[in-house]
Amino acid sequence: MITDAEERDLAVLVKLERECFTSFWNYEQFLYEYKENPFAHIKLLKEQDVLIGYMDYWITFECCQLNKIAVTETCRHQGHAIEMMKELIQSAEAANCETIMLEVRSSNIAAQQLYRKFGFIDMNIRKGYYTDNGEDAVIMAKGLGGNW
Repeated sequence: MITDAEERDLAVLVKLERECFTSFWNYEQFLYEYKENPFAHIKLLKEQDVLIGYMDYWITFECCQLNKIAVTETCRHQGHAIEMMKELIQSAEAANCETIMLEVRSSNIAAQQLYRKFGFIDMNIRKGYYTDNGEDAVIMAKGLGGNW
């Protein structure tokens, strides 16, 4: 089940963040996102009240920006990321967004393949984007509402 995050969820969210990423947000960053960023949406994917995934995205006028999407390692390859991507697209369409944008590590081929299944295309490369190792990011985008 996908639900909106609540402040009480942030500590366990940080734990999952650290499990899934080498460059990760801390509690204060998630708290800012939750309380202060009017564009942010943090969605949780739970099974029997256990957090197994989440996504963070911004809706700013006509654009949706996917910042984070993660599934705990033990629950990967079971369709959970697909479920979250469907929710993301539905939310962006409901907000009348024209595009969804994201950055993904150039080495994260599995994520790129997932995004392409949903119609995302490669737009550009951000050289040295990731601060933990200087890896490039692939900028991907998807048009909505008949765009592109």
